[in-house]
Amino acid sequence: MYDVIIVGAGVIGSSIAYYLTEQGASVLIIEKDQPAKGASGAAGGMLGAQAEIHTAGPFYEMAQKSREMFPELACKLREKSGIDIGLVQKGLLQVAITDEQTSELETLMTFHQSQGQQAILLNGKDLFDKEPHLGEDIKAGLYLPNDHQVVAPNLAKAFLYSATANGATLLTDTEVVSIIKENGKACGVKAEAQSYFAKSVVIASSIQTPRLLQPFGFNAEVYPVKGECISLRFSQLPIQTTIMGKGCYIVPKRGKRLVIGATTKPHDYTKNVTAGGITSLLTEAMKLVPAVDDGSIEHVWAGHRPQTVDGLPYVGKLERVEELYVACGHYRNGILLSPITGKWMAEMILNHEKHPLLAHFSPQRHEKEVNV
Repeated sequence: MYDVIIVGAGVIGSSIAYYLTEQGASVLIIEKDQPAKGASGAAGGMLGAQAEIHTAGPFYEMAQKSREMFPELACKLREKSGIDIGLVQKGLLQVAITDEQTSELETLMTFHQSQGQQAILLNGKDLFDKEPHLGEDIKAGLYLPNDHQVVAPNLAKAFLYSATANGATLLTDTEVVSIIKENGKACGVKAEAQSYFAKSVVIASSIQTPRLLQPFGFNAEVYPVKGECISLRFSQLPIQTTIMGKGCYIVPKRGKRLVIGATTKPHDYTKNVTAGGITSLLTEAMKLVPAVDDGSIEHVWAGHRPQTVDGLPYVGKLERVEELYVACGHYRNGILLSPITGKWMAEMILNHEKHPLLAHFSPQRHEKEVNV
């Protein structure tokens, strides 16, 4: 009998486990595959709280709060797990090739500054002083000094290993078949071989979440958006800052590597990497940084981002069933939002404290009206 069972050992489930065990909870984590083999292992690791979100509101605020947690979190996770999450604090540069794109960057700069965030528009000499190897056709760049990056698989594993160091139990290669409910309350899960019991159950299993929650009136679609990526090695890195254009992003990593991503293929469940996908990424990347052409191909891969209909994650309690919680659908922002999701979920489960912003991410917003 555990305090909490978490279904899913990606970055979200592992973060929830970490914050729960930091408060002394006994936790069982069940993963149908191996940890960080899904979206968490495939992500580029950008903390794009400004680059990815361009509208004021709860989602923007949530992203800013989560991004602020990373410097302290990097130290705590390294001390607990021995894993360096690879936090690089050199910002992000959104670039424009056309006049229209330059105008968009000017609008974004005004917006971010109105929200109290740093955003600096660079052009001409200032732009090429910042990144000398940018393509000559680039007209401007919006520098976001606080949008940093991490090594995504390392973050997921650091959360997980920190949780197990705190006493959490991990079961891998174990698929959950259903949730056990008695007297209107979730009290465990049934796996293929046996059942496990707890006071609370959290479903953080990405695109598998609807399958488990549909019997309880959760009618929300969480679908995969396949993304292909490629990493290249260099004798000397041509850039120091993460570069984001309309067709791709380029993330400089330790070991003189660049990660270039990502294609966008909604409802594509396949795991193969296509020649067309990688060709399109390299073509766009060389427009932004021509020296990409000199890189040696290291690795190609694909992952599935979990997307929701309205683009917002589901984070909170399933109201129709006591002690049943959900955290999924973070799409491109799972790495960024993992700390705040884990912290808020732990506070809700253990202390019954619900952060006011969580009302906007309720699992109920797409729940069908049925008796369960």
